[in-house]
Amino acid sequence: MAKPRVLIVDDHASFAEAIGELLSASGVDVAGTASTGLEAIEKTASLTPDIVLMDVKMPDMDGIQATKEIKRASPNTKVVILSAFDDEKMLFEALRHGADGYILKDMPAKDFSSLLQQIAQGQPAVSPRMASRLISEFREGSEVRGDDRQRASEGLTDRELEVLSEVARGHTNSEIAATLFIAQGTVKYHLSNVLAKLHLRNRAEAAVYAIQKGLVS
Repeated sequence: MAKPRVLIVDDHASFAEAIGELLSASGVDVAGTASTGLEAIEKTASLTPDIVLMDVKMPDMDGIQATKEIKRASPNTKVVILSAFDDEKMLFEALRHGADGYILKDMPAKDFSSLLQQIAQGQPAVSPRMASRLISEFREGSEVRGDDRQRASEGLTDRELEVLSEVARGHTNSEIAATLFIAQGTVKYHLSNVLAKLHLRNRAEAAVYAIQKGLVS
């Protein structure tokens, strides 16, 4: 499996350096670092990393706005917010602007390398603490009637709905394949169809959509 190339964006040089050393020691290819939102946009264009680890609070442009600009110019680049802020509002704002995930800086060091491999393969990247808040928020705010649920699922096949439900539960492609007794390539095919039909950009948006529309029991 190819090593993901990662751009680290943080205005604290010591933190960026520490993360870079940690990832390099774990077998991740650190393409470079940036200390501002504008520099992140420029370096993403020049270095073409697979993943951008994006801080939120930075000079000249915050990480969420930088994420929006990067995803607009390079939709296939994975942008994951790496934040010290355990904040639901910031999480929702980041996902709305195209972020592929949101993880907290206090995540155990041993988890970073495996997480980045998952991100590179299109798996969700939300810290467990933030994921539970995301699900709770949408469940509490979404009392969906049966006809609303029907409209939300219009155009999706039964199999696509099954895949979408599993994605919303946080399962990986391999786990979905095992649950539904299909190949991982088939899971990817169905998920691609779901994203296209619902006009969603990534796996994280698909999970939010399914929960918000009541498609997950």
